[in-house]
Amino acid sequence: MALSHIKTLPSYHKYLKELQELGIIKYTPSYHPGYKSEVEFLV
Repeated sequence: MALSHIKTLPSYHKYLKELQELGIIKYTPSYHPGYKSEVEFLV
C-alpha cells in the first residue's frame, strides 16, 4: 500500500473493486492471515 500512496484499507479495497469491474484484474482475496490474496492481470 505504501508504493500506491493509498493510506487506508477501505480505499485499497475500493480501488481493487473498481479495477475488477473494469476487467483489468481478477482479485481473489484470502480471508486467512496465513495465506496470500491473488491478483491476476487480465490486460
